[in-house]
Parts: sequence; C-alpha cells; structure tokens
Amino acid sequence: MFGLLYKEWLANKKQFIPIWIVTAFFSALMVIAPLASDLEGWEVNLILCFASLVIMLVFEMFQQGIFEHDERKVWQAFICSTSHGIRNQVVSKYIFQLLLSLAIFSWCSIIFLTAKCIENNCEIGIAFRVLQTLLWIQICFRAFENPFLIRFGSKKGNIIRMTAIGICCFVFLVYALFGDLSFLKLENLLQWIRDICSDDTIFWIMPFVSLTLLVLSCFLSCKLYLKGGEHYEK
Repeated sequence: MFGLLYKEWLANKKQFIPIWIVTAFFSALMVIAPLASDLEGWEVNLILCFASLVIMLVFEMFQQGIFEHDERKVWQAFICSTSHGIRNQVVSKYIFQLLLSLAIFSWCSIIFLTAKCIENNCEIGIAFRVLQTLLWIQICFRAFENPFLIRFGSKKGNIIRMTAIGICCFVFLVYALFGDLSFLKLENLLQWIRDICSDDTIFWIMPFVSLTLLVLSCFLSCKLYLKGGEHYEK
C-alpha cells in the first residue's frame, strides 16, 4: 500500500508545480487581507472564504486526473496478479485523494490562524466553518465521481461528469431567467452563510455522511475496477 501511495506522488509531483503557484498566490492574499486597514471584518472573511474556495477547486481538478496515468491494460494485469492488488490499487487512490484534501484543509487553517495573529480583530470563525464545509463537500464529490472514472475510464467518465454539470447549469440558467434570484444578493448570501455556520448540528453530521459515502464508494470502485479495463486503450 505504501509503495502505491509513493508511486502516486512520483507520478503526479510535476503536476503539483502550477498548483503550488496558485496556492502560494492566494495564501499570500489571505495573509495580506487583514493588513488592509480599510477592510471591515466581514470583507476579510469574504476574502478568506473566496481564496480557500479557489485553492480547493484547484486541488479538486487535480484529484480528478489521478486515475488517468494508470489506465493501461498492462498495469491492470500486473495489479490483478498481485495479492489483494485490486483492493490496494483502488484504496491507494482514495487515500491519496483524502490526504490531499486534508493537507490543503490544514494549510488553509494555518493561513487563517496566521491572519488572526496579524490582526487580532480579524474574526475567522465564519471562514473556518466555510472551509470545513468545502472539505466535506469535496470528499462527497470524490465519493460520487470516482466510481464513474474507474468504471468508464477518465475520458468517458469525464464526459458523463461534464454532461451532468451541463444539465445542472442549464437548469440554473432556466431558473435564472424565470425564477427569483433575490437570495443571491450579497446581504442574503452573507446571512445564509451565518445561519449555516451558527448551526453546529450540520458540522457533526457532514463528516459522518461524507466519510461513510467515501467508504461505500471505495467498495463499489473495487467491484468495478476490472470492468473499467474494457475502456483502456492498451
């Protein structure tokens, strides 16, 4: 298992370079924001939330591609010939993704605390709650998306994902044309974030639901791994 995790790091380490650049830029933005004397507390929180969201999205896009470099019939045959090979192959992917999510969550948390140390009046409670929510949402995305990528391969799996996203965007566009969008006003959006952050129940439920879905997704992906080989080119 450790060998497969180390392989993931070696296979993907070059792709981390642009990710580190984006992360460094938005991390600097989060540190600089409290130094701006003309910004109010809620504006600093908004910057922290926005910057952490961008960083999470960058890692989200990266996580979608970690299956692609192993989509070869030769590699699948080798894995299947080893003891518990399929389980180790699939579980290592899930663990690698989870470690990345936890690493970026920890990094953003450190940046939030740094911002708090720079400006004692900076309240990071709301931003930290939003960061927690982003973490569990990202894990849920992985739980739903990974079985499709394993079963149909990255190319077809991404087509299915983009089709689903396109349908959601179309539905939102139709609603935007004919529905009530008053909830998207900045004041309403901020109030909605405050309401969610003030409810502790959801922050107890989300980790349990997200991790449960991830474990079930991992079991399903192990069952689908062999069928996914039908879509490999060689």
